[in-house]
Amino acid sequence: RWPAVALLLMTAAGVWIVERFPRPRPLVVISAEPLDSLEGPQSFPTLSPDGSEVAFAWGGAGDARWGIYLMSITGGDPRPLTPAAGTDSGPAWSPDGTRIAFRHWTGSVEAVVVVPATGGAPLQIAETDGYLVAWTPDSQSVVFVVKSRKSAGFELWSVPAAGGEQHRISAPDQPVNPYERVGYSPDGTMLAYESWPAESEQPQIMVRKAGGGAARQVTALHSRPYGWAWTPDS
Repeated sequence: RWPAVALLLMTAAGVWIVERFPRPRPLVVISAEPLDSLEGPQSFPTLSPDGSEVAFAWGGAGDARWGIYLMSITGGDPRPLTPAAGTDSGPAWSPDGTRIAFRHWTGSVEAVVVVPATGGAPLQIAETDGYLVAWTPDSQSVVFVVKSRKSAGFELWSVPAAGGEQHRISAPDQPVNPYERVGYSPDGTMLAYESWPAESEQPQIMVRKAGGGAARQVTALHSRPYGWAWTPDS
């Protein structure tokens, strides 16, 4: 009798272990193919909302000027989106895919500029002290970084994409990392950015509600993060 009970218990335990720790799935081999064969450095690639094009900054072949270019993800020749004066970087697509905002530097002014994704006249809407810009979920405003007027750090501000009054997003006591990205979640409910919490020597990723409120720290990193992104499910 007891051996039968023991065998039953061992069988049950074995089933539990198998169900609790399923066998790993086989690895899927993924190959990467170069999108282009352009000469010179490229940076800040970003896909269009529909996934058909990529916008990026390119220095060109032997050209010191960086411009914003568009290219189909199926390949082909890149087409310039910005004129030949100044240095452009950090393109960001509007969520509706109609416009691209970027950082434009002329040597004396670092500006936030918006241009139609199909091409057209660029519109300068603000001056910035940061490297990257972002869009609000409704595609109506652009978020950028400026030096605080009340503290030694940097703050997040927003400005209408068509130009107009600027609004501060972050508080002066929450210094923003001017060299990293800021971005709203795909569902438009949350805003993430890098900041220096009071007890941290490294910038940490902070998240707050899109409509405002206190930010909460979601990382505990001991070194600076270089790039981050929201998952598609926010």
